[in-house]
Amino acid sequence: MIKIMVIEDEKIERETLVKILEEHIPNVEVCQAMNGEEALQLYEKKQPSIILADINIPKFSGLEVIRRIQSYGKDCEFLILSSYDYFAYAQEAIRLGVDDFILKPYNIADMLQAVEKVMEKQKVKSVEKQTKNELLDKLEKYTPIMENECFYKIMSNEDDLSLKQALLLLDKQIVCGFCIVGTKEDVQQDMKAFFYQEDNRIITGKLHGEYITFIFLKHWLFPKEKEKLHQKFEAWKQIDPALQVGSIEEDIHIYESYRKAKNNTLAQFANDQKEPQNNGNKDELIQKMIQAFDDIEEEKVKKYTLDYTQSLLASEKAVMEEDIQQLMDSIFIHLKETYADMEISPIAPIQLSATSFQEVNLFIHMNIMKYYQDMLSYRFKNTNHLVRQALKFIDANYRRPITLNDMAEALDVSPFYISKLLNTSMKKTFTELVSERRVEASKELLKTNKRIKEIAYEVGFQGQNYFTKIFKKYTGVTPKVYKNTFEKEEI
Repeated sequence: MIKIMVIEDEKIERETLVKILEEHIPNVEVCQAMNGEEALQLYEKKQPSIILADINIPKFSGLEVIRRIQSYGKDCEFLILSSYDYFAYAQEAIRLGVDDFILKPYNIADMLQAVEKVMEKQKVKSVEKQTKNELLDKLEKYTPIMENECFYKIMSNEDDLSLKQALLLLDKQIVCGFCIVGTKEDVQQDMKAFFYQEDNRIITGKLHGEYITFIFLKHWLFPKEKEKLHQKFEAWKQIDPALQVGSIEEDIHIYESYRKAKNNTLAQFANDQKEPQNNGNKDELIQKMIQAFDDIEEEKVKKYTLDYTQSLLASEKAVMEEDIQQLMDSIFIHLKETYADMEISPIAPIQLSATSFQEVNLFIHMNIMKYYQDMLSYRFKNTNHLVRQALKFIDANYRRPITLNDMAEALDVSPFYISKLLNTSMKKTFTELVSERRVEASKELLKTNKRIKEIAYEVGFQGQNYFTKIFKKYTGVTPKVYKNTFEKEEI
């Protein structure tokens, strides 16, 4: 059974909407709330999978209700009911993952279509979830087999490509690792528990009476992390005097760690880690990050943040703090030079309380992403007007053939800039916005006696076939089905 919750403070509108949903959607349970507080209480009790919420309701706004429900981590789809302008709420709604806006007064067919669309989305997600769970079950079943294969590939010192492919199947985040060789099974079990707790991948085996353990890491170790491990090794060696530890090597060269473990001493471990590979020059990484800021490429910003953190490995605390300060100052100066009136503050002089990879990475990530979000907010605030002008241009000209260049020329900006702006602000391309406007206009004309071919040309499409294709893409039905549905309603 599908559970839907309607949040609407106007009693007549609320009860009408509930009745429509119950009459048109089979196997549905509809609950209703008149304000935000009641909606949150009802959600806890009913756990609906679809919520239709008016924005302007008492106690909490519709958006606030959505925000709070999302914080519960449940799988739920949201539709907004509003008589307000779409654009005023677009940024917040997109951020919250709202599926669609239903503008009042709404057409029953349009409203039901929006609901059916999210129902279909949930079906797809359910199938994907089931498929994912089945794959995870299979992966769990075959993981020991893959680990055993990896163990013998390492011990056979197979070629780099073969080993890399095997390791990628186990964990794509593996960067480096090392080997421990011992003679006590209980020590090996204790080591496995310790390294699993640290979120590392462990591969074990027994060969010629020796317990061999390969520990794979997701980053090269900081000095303090190596020191911590060295202390653990000392404790394990008290139980197993024959314990030997190899050097930290790149993942595909981990056999070298096994070889060294056979002739190594614990004292060598702390000084045996190789320098991280391919981290790149710090100044170059800063410039790449600045470019990612300018291009509004969030994933690249995150990638270069991680790369920069990796480049700090093995640095002393004072040097690390200086390098982090250089990064923060460079981003701050660039933002102030680019957006002179943007309100941002420089990061205070860095004083790290710890130098573990996780804590240093978290510190850098949080501050860099704060700068990034501040920049996004500033750019969005200052581009509202231009986006509105772009939408007005589309609204005034969609009936004739128009291009991105036509709009850019009319607004006196470059095509690249306005295209990027629409993508950032509306999450849509110029072509998508024009197509949506034409489809919306055609819906009203399809309710008249005009022929479909005539309507296609009237709203700007260059042929009936293309019109049918685009109309079905955005509505889920063909123009003919839509027109026939409306005619049946009239009867």
